[in-house]
Amino acid sequence: FNTDVINDVELYKSSIPAEFGGRISSVLDVRSKEGNSKKISGTLGLGLLTSSFSLEGPIIKDKTTFVLGGRTTYSDWMLGLLPENSGYSGGSASFYDVNFGLSHKFNEKNDIHANVYASSDRFSFSSDTTFHYSNFNASLKLRSQLSGNLTMSAVTGVDSYGNILDDHTFGNGAYTMNTDVNQAYGKLNFSHQVG
Repeated sequence: FNTDVINDVELYKSSIPAEFGGRISSVLDVRSKEGNSKKISGTLGLGLLTSSFSLEGPIIKDKTTFVLGGRTTYSDWMLGLLPENSGYSGGSASFYDVNFGLSHKFNEKNDIHANVYASSDRFSFSSDTTFHYSNFNASLKLRSQLSGNLTMSAVTGVDSYGNILDDHTFGNGAYTMNTDVNQAYGKLNFSHQVG
């Protein structure tokens, strides 16, 4: 995860709340930043293998905010330094991910949040086989405080995961295998605080 665009992370290993749909192993609940409502700010990290950036700020002061973050790697040059007999010389590896969030506050009791995440991993440790993974997620969340103790949140979104394996080891026996998992969802939650 790009920590520059994350606000909060919570791990449930037991006693998982019902809102997560009866998961039986564990749940990692990741909440993104909503963006700085006062001024534009950002971060930039440059390294020998990876770089990252983040930018956040107001579009309409105290009303509409954005947050944008991205990471990438350019580690191919290091794989090129490995000995030829290592089995990894001439390999390639690349990765990127992008986060974007947009939040708008209608008033003190109602707000809306849109988030998009996309990532891609591609690596090959020989000239014959390439692995490629990709993820995409987009969601829209509306929160409304209906009364002093009752809050409603409605969420809708789409998730997509793709995996491609290219193997050209055996000439005529070469193959490409694609795997995709896609889903759309909607949730409506009500929270009542007692006391």
